[in-house]
Amino acid sequence: MKLLILTQGIDLDDPVLSAYHSWILSIARRADKATVMCLKKGRNTFPKDIEVISLGKESNPSRFSYIKKLFQYAWFFRDEYDVVFVHMNQEYILLAGGLWRLLGKPIYFWRNHYAGSLLTNVAVALSTKVFYTSRQSYTARFSKSVRMPVGVDMQRHSAVSGLQRKENSILSLGRISPSKNIHVLIEALGILHKKGVAYTADIYGVTTASDTHYLRGLRERVAELGIRDSVQFCGGVANEETPEIYGEHDIFVNMSPQGMFDKTILEAAACDCLVVTANKDAIEYLGEKLAFKDLDPQSVADALQTALSVGEEKEVVLVRQREFVQRNSSHSLAQRLYAEMA
Repeated sequence: MKLLILTQGIDLDDPVLSAYHSWILSIARRADKATVMCLKKGRNTFPKDIEVISLGKESNPSRFSYIKKLFQYAWFFRDEYDVVFVHMNQEYILLAGGLWRLLGKPIYFWRNHYAGSLLTNVAVALSTKVFYTSRQSYTARFSKSVRMPVGVDMQRHSAVSGLQRKENSILSLGRISPSKNIHVLIEALGILHKKGVAYTADIYGVTTASDTHYLRGLRERVAELGIRDSVQFCGGVANEETPEIYGEHDIFVNMSPQGMFDKTILEAAACDCLVVTANKDAIEYLGEKLAFKDLDPQSVADALQTALSVGEEKEVVLVRQREFVQRNSSHSLAQRLYAEMA
C-alpha cells in the first residue's frame, strides 16, 4: 500500500501536536510507501524513507499558498500514493476530496470529536470509511464509520522506574480552554480544600491567545478559594516529556466532555496513574469506582476523594487499567486500520 497521510502538524516541540508524532509514525511504518503531508513541520524523528511534506505554516504563508501546494501534490504526485488517510482535519477532504475521488483514491477519514456540522457530513460523504474511538463521537452515527482503538505508544508511555510519586498528587494535562472544563476542576478542588482533604494539583497545558482571559480567571478563582498553596499552573509540555510527569503523580483527572476520548486518559493509565474521568468509553471498561457521572464540581470532588483514599484496591484498579491500555495500543490500532483499508 502506498499511503498518503494528512494531518495538522509533525513537531515534537509543539505541546499539542507532539502527541500525534509517534501515532502517525506507527501508522506510516506499516505501509509499503508512506508520505506525510502537514500544515506545519518541525523537529521529528521520522526515518528517511517516510517523507514529511509541509504546506508551509511554519513560515507563515497565505492560506491560498496552503491550498495551492495541497492541490499541486495531490495532482502531480498522484502516482506516489494509492490510498489517502486524513487525520482529524476535514478541510483536506473538503478541498481535495473531489479530486481524489476522480483519481480513484479511497479516502479514509479519522475524526473523533463530540461536535460536527454540515461540512463534517460532506467530508464523511466523500470518504470511503470513517474511523472514531468514542461511541459519543459525532462521526459514530454514520453507517460507514468504524470504531478503533485509541493508539497509545506503549514503548514511550509506561511506568518509569525510579520516579517518586508525590503523595496525594493530582494531575491535569491538556489544552487549557473552556471546552476542557478546567473551571469545574478548580471548583472541585475548592470543595476538597473545604473538607480538609490534603492534596496537591498540577495543571499542565497551553492556552491559545483567545483563551488567555480564561486562564486569568482560573488563577483568580484559585486565589479566591484559598488553594494557591495546593494548585499550580505549569504551562505546556511536549509529549515526549509526559511519561515522567505522569510518573510523578498519583491521580490523573480528565475533564473533557463526552465524544472526546483523549489519548491522555490511556497515556496516564499506561504510566500507572489512577484515572478519574467521566468518559463513558473508559468507564465502560474500567468501571465506575473512580468515575464522575456529571461535569459538576461536587461529583468531580467525590471521585477525586475516592481516588485519594483508594487504599489496598489500588493495585486491582491499576491491573484493569493496564489491560485497557493494551487493547488500545498503537500496535492494535495499526493492525485494525490496515485491515479496514486493505
